[in-house]
Amino acid sequence: MDENRLSKLMALMPEIAKVVNQFQAVEVQTAAFETLIAAAGLQSTTKPDHTEAKTLTDEKASIPPKQPERKSRPRAGANGGRKPGRDYWSNPKIVPDLDLSPVGKPSLKQFITEKGPEGTPETLTCLVFYLKTVAGISKVSPNHLYTCYKHLGAKVPQIYDGLRNTRGRKGWLDTTDFEDVKLTRLGENFVEQDLPRRKND
Repeated sequence: MDENRLSKLMALMPEIAKVVNQFQAVEVQTAAFETLIAAAGLQSTTKPDHTEAKTLTDEKASIPPKQPERKSRPRAGANGGRKPGRDYWSNPKIVPDLDLSPVGKPSLKQFITEKGPEGTPETLTCLVFYLKTVAGISKVSPNHLYTCYKHLGAKVPQIYDGLRNTRGRKGWLDTTDFEDVKLTRLGENFVEQDLPRRKND
């Protein structure tokens, strides 16, 4: 800005300041100042720079919103019980200290031979009955049932499917907790009263 313009601006500043200070908002004051300077034929040297504000706005718009964290739910098993993972069912383990030939009581082999169950649901129900009432196992797990099948030299079924089907189709077992399979009253009556089958059945 040349000296003549500067002198003219300095002479006008008191009057411009009076007008500008009548407004409260900074934006209005800036607009008033720009208008007065332009009317006086002087170029403003205080043009606002909106580049930074625009850049910040663009950066915020480019940031994707944070997605809420998803919590995994346990897989439900039969009767609302939690179903263990596939590896658990495909790799059952022998319970080494499970006594299936207790002294003074019938062995598992004798019990199964006497009852003569047919098919997986009947066999599982008989096994749970024996483990609970004869062997005195408080909590019967799939590993206990797997051990019984191996002890009998019988083909091991898909234990989870067998337990689920026995509960759903027959109602003989309670599988709310697969680590604590229980015998229902129906299952208990079936083993005690309906087995072994009579020859004319």
